[in-house]
Amino acid sequence: MADETGEPNPAAEPDSSVQDEPQSFIQPDGTLKEGWMDAFVPEDLRHLGDYKPITTVAQLAKEFGHAKTLIGRQGKGIMPLTEDATQTERDAYYEALGRPPTPDEYTITPPKDMEDVFDAVALKDTLPVLHGLGLTQKQVQGVVNLDAERVKEAMAKNEAAVKTAYEEGLKTLKTEWGDAFKQKMHQAKSVIAQSVPAEKEAELLERWGNDLDLVRALSTMGELLLEDTMADAGGAGTRPMTPDELENKAKELMQTPGYIEGRLPEAKQERLRKEIHALYEQAGVARAEA
Repeated sequence: MADETGEPNPAAEPDSSVQDEPQSFIQPDGTLKEGWMDAFVPEDLRHLGDYKPITTVAQLAKEFGHAKTLIGRQGKGIMPLTEDATQTERDAYYEALGRPPTPDEYTITPPKDMEDVFDAVALKDTLPVLHGLGLTQKQVQGVVNLDAERVKEAMAKNEAAVKTAYEEGLKTLKTEWGDAFKQKMHQAKSVIAQSVPAEKEAELLERWGNDLDLVRALSTMGELLLEDTMADAGGAGTRPMTPDELENKAKELMQTPGYIEGRLPEAKQERLRKEIHALYEQAGVARAEA
């Protein structure tokens, strides 16, 4: 602005060389005022969250010193964390190795041929733990693949064990029943066919070799249900006899009065002797062939 003489009046013009004093974000006690990150932290780094725990200038200096020390140690690589590493240092270390920022950012592919047993819900609960351990995307997928192989191997072993138990069970029944095996199995299956819904038959039949008591019980039930229709010539029956039944029949004949003492007529004594011998021989052959 000019004075009465027309000359510029310096006192009346604002002094452009004098600037407003910048706002301070540091309290007298060294604590940082709210908004200090917006003023000093680059915008592309604020999302990391590393600065949020810092509330004082002293903390800021300490974290800076830690970072410089870590950088100085690592050289061309990434040095392992120390036992007293802060969470900020750990997060920075893990992310430098390639860990995604959050567990939700892992992308997991179900292993081939394991889609049916892949438990996505259980895995979702596990991912935060793996993330906390610092695992990278590749490492997590590796853990999933390894676990899938473990499950596949366990399933295969279980299937093999079930098959072996099944075969051993049937072998036991064949030894026990001898020539009567097919007949008794038929009796058991007939009970199932008559009393179990069709959709449940296969499931129950799969238990043959794993539940021998069940097979024995079903066979006995079948025998009771069918005995009215079975031929019974001379009281002996036409169905095959089990080794135990053959031996019991032999013992029964041996209890014939006078046989043990040899007091029976010679012809009857010899006939019983041959019959008893034949019964024991049949029982032995039935067990050997089972």
